[in-house]
Amino acid sequence: MPFSSDPFHLKPETVFRVERKVEVLSVLAYDIFKQYTMLSQSGDNMKLREVREVLDAEVVVGDDQLDMEVEKGACADLMSDLLVYCKTGSLLLTGLTNHQVIRTAEVLDAAAVVMVRGKRPQPETVKLAEELHIPLLTTQYILFETVGRLYMKGMAGCIERAGEERDFS
Repeated sequence: MPFSSDPFHLKPETVFRVERKVEVLSVLAYDIFKQYTMLSQSGDNMKLREVREVLDAEVVVGDDQLDMEVEKGACADLMSDLLVYCKTGSLLLTGLTNHQVIRTAEVLDAAAVVMVRGKRPQPETVKLAEELHIPLLTTQYILFETVGRLYMKGMAGCIERAGEERDFS
């Protein structure tokens, strides 16, 4: 059989129908993506109660603060990254369990802290969170999944890419 540029030896009308279907599916996929992006970047506030439900999280500190609203989120295991990029009233997501997480939340005036990967906060961390009235939750989900679940429910990040100006409002 001689070499052909068409490995499937399709008739031109078949190729046209396949190309047309791909074009239609691409347009549909783009529309769905656009709607999803608008929904997930809408920045609608979530109550901490909703965060708990979405993440199937355990509230360690702050059962009485579940009606608090959270607009944005930030995640890092380097507290210095949170200090640079996080906004007031944000939800902090981290895999760290020491008291520095709560101190960082205090400095940033963060809404709450969520510890991921099923990590349990150290006793001094719980005590400090109680003293400062900073809600503390823990979830079994890994950080990537935790962020994805919140994003899908409409929570936006504090910034979209490094180097953006931080809005201190």
